[in-house]
Amino acid sequence: MHKYEKKTPLEYIDDLITIAEEPFDEKSRKLYRAIHVLGHEVNPDRYPLAKKLVESFLTHPHPDIRYISLMVLVLHWNCQDHLETSVRFSQESPIIDPDEFFNPDYQNPRLGVSCIGSLLRGTKNPQYLYYLLSIFRNPPSEDIAYVSYCSILNLLGIPTNNHPSAASVFNVERDTNMQWLKDAEKIAVEWKKQQM
Repeated sequence: MHKYEKKTPLEYIDDLITIAEEPFDEKSRKLYRAIHVLGHEVNPDRYPLAKKLVESFLTHPHPDIRYISLMVLVLHWNCQDHLETSVRFSQESPIIDPDEFFNPDYQNPRLGVSCIGSLLRGTKNPQYLYYLLSIFRNPPSEDIAYVSYCSILNLLGIPTNNHPSAASVFNVERDTNMQWLKDAEKIAVEWKKQQM
């Protein structure tokens, strides 16, 4: 963890505005860091401008900036109004190349799926269980299978200490609880039948 000079919330907001006005340098992590620090240091309920400012980066041309923006909005600030943004991120086409694991184009779909699980934790929302199950059944990669499975468990309200470990390589056969998947499928199928 980096040590940062402690500032007032308005100073963090002002810093981000100043950095955002500079020409974007893909090699510089300045904008990324400014958004991330703002996410840790500013309460968006007390400073709504901070939320609007971070939201403005959700469509930034660089995927790394979009990534940190959604991370701050959902995982740091729990902004419930970014569920559809999370779905949009989950539908971005990932680059499937093991050498590109930390490439933000690869991370954004995974983050989107994770954010859905975070925002809907414990709701058993049938529409999103259906959506996450469709990703789980046909994932573009094993780690997206893992994240979609964990998000399904989040929606079911399964405590995270019962989720498979992120430290080991996810294996669908070994690491899934079939009863929990059946529970999710039952909820999702009932919802789908009602939609017809």
